[in-house]
Amino acid sequence: QTMLTLGDISGGLVKAVFFGFVISLISSYMGLQAKSGAKGVGEVTTFAVVISLISIFILNYFLSLVIF
Repeated sequence: QTMLTLGDISGGLVKAVFFGFVISLISSYMGLQAKSGAKGVGEVTTFAVVISLISIFILNYFLSLVIF
């Protein structure tokens, strides 16, 4: 309890909002690009997950610099 501050909690909540926005934006965009049936949906889903993970790592780095 002595190590946890309000800034830590609010920083985590701000990061969660940004992460949720980025994941939903990437997933929605990639979902609209899906073609050729179930195979295309599977490929686009995999690609969206990979792009989302990379984006979250990069965004986490920059948000950590700004917030903490």
